[in-house]
Amino acid sequence: MPDPANRPSSPPLLEVESLCVAFGAGRAARTVVDSISFRVARGEALALVGESGSGKTTVGRAVLRLIPTRSGRVIFNGRDVLTASAGPLRELRRHMQIIFQDPGGSLNPRMRVRDILAEPLIVHRAHTGPDDIASQCRSMLDRCGLPHAAIDRFPHEFSGGQKQRIAIARALMLHPSLIVCDEPTSALDVSVQAQIINLMSDLRASLGLSYLFISHDFAVVRALCDRVAVMRDGTIIESGVCERVIERPEHEYTRALVDAAPRLGAPAAPST
Repeated sequence: MPDPANRPSSPPLLEVESLCVAFGAGRAARTVVDSISFRVARGEALALVGESGSGKTTVGRAVLRLIPTRSGRVIFNGRDVLTASAGPLRELRRHMQIIFQDPGGSLNPRMRVRDILAEPLIVHRAHTGPDDIASQCRSMLDRCGLPHAAIDRFPHEFSGGQKQRIAIARALMLHPSLIVCDEPTSALDVSVQAQIINLMSDLRASLGLSYLFISHDFAVVRALCDRVAVMRDGTIIESGVCERVIERPEHEYTRALVDAAPRLGAPAAPST
């Protein structure tokens, strides 16, 4: 994992400034993200950690402009995502992808793997023809640890970990520089979690990816991320390098989250 202290100073890949998101309108509006700011450097993995309802998934979707925002700025590679018109936004989305929490629910059950992987190439015209599409799909299956035979199968024919590998492969088809990872391991068994984390770590190193990694589990975050921002009730209450936040948390809420995290790869406690 790269040492963030040794990363050369350069403009951040992603800069979020005073981001606010509210659901509802008028007096019924409820603020779920309240003026948060953070940066993600090129090649860096930043974790957003918090309990369910803390606003971390909302932040991830707002960054990609999948949901509307009330105010603030999201600057990706020097361009404002929130004010981009349809054409520029389409181009930006080639370079910003997402991996969802539920691998089964994020894959179309009626599509074979070949069509799932080919779809982003076709939508963004990132191919030279059918042979190129097939070649790119096979190459990505190799990179994500799946056999070529998987290409003709449907999602229901795979395990949870294999489905998440397919979802990761789909997110990588356009060679993005930023991936929003929305709790990509929380629906998986602990042993499978470790495999997916190792895959994501290897892909980050080999492809120079940046991650905005959304999680509630400090064990997973520690294994993959450089820095962490802890969210509570729509705000960031503590942030810093992972080792410092995990070993010496300053906020009582952060300390409770750290204490509640299982050790990645540890056997489950016996039931009583």
